Amino acid sequence: MRILHIVTAFPRTPDDVITPWLVELLQRLRAGGHEVEVFTSAYKGAGDQVVAGIPVYRFRYFFRRWEDLTHEETAPDRMRRSLLYRVLPLFFVAAGMLAIWRHCRRHRYDVIHVHWPMPLALLGWAAQRARRAPLVSTFYGVELRWVKGSLRALKWLVRWAARRSDRVVAISTYTAAELRELADVPIEVIPYTTSLPEPPALPRTAGGAHRLVRRAPGRAEGGHLPHRGDGPPRGYDATGDRGRWS
Repeated sequence: MRILHIVTAFPRTPDDVITPWLVELLQRLRAGGHEVEVFTSAYKGAGDQVVAGIPVYRFRYFFRRWEDLTHEETAPDRMRRSLLYRVLPLFFVAAGMLAIWRHCRRHRYDVIHVHWPMPLALLGWAAQRARRAPLVSTFYGVELRWVKGSLRALKWLVRWAARRSDRVVAISTYTAAELRELADVPIEVIPYTTSLPEPPALPRTAGGAHRLVRRAPGRAEGGHLPHRGDGPPRGYDATGDRGRWS
């Protein structure tokens, strides 16, 4: 089976730290005998490439200097920075829809799989207009919280995406319940789980969380330590091996 995965971002190099779980998913599909390809956005002019043996098709959507709506941060976080980034999603979606329509006119797929249907369901729709194929949409939860919070005007898009998909997937029962509040459709829950290696010694972090963990009572026997935040620390770049303050 030949499957096209439509994603917001995908590793740019073999040692890129973003979406490692997605790379593993696609590699397991390949090991199962499926042919998988990725359609995603460019980052500062980057073109098509092969990452971890997976063909990656990237679409351009703006001038190279500002073509960084995705990959380093989530788009909503980036959109808080300036008016330019609040306008960029319009270019992103329009360019992506045109590019994937052209791509699917040249390539035939058995399944089109949209990850993060808000807003990539629009690219899935354009792909189906070019060449009919079953559409799978996977919801991860964060996009549902966006439309219930700061992006309420886009609830219709989530509802429309779920209703027109041939198969709807949620990564947890909680995400499925959130989605049912917006669209009453059959939802298959497929958790993303994997075994993890033994963790190394706790590193020092900007917030001193390592000290809290070491001092937390009952940490060795089922202790529970709430830890809250809305994203990366302000002014902190986590893309390097150790991260750095800017």
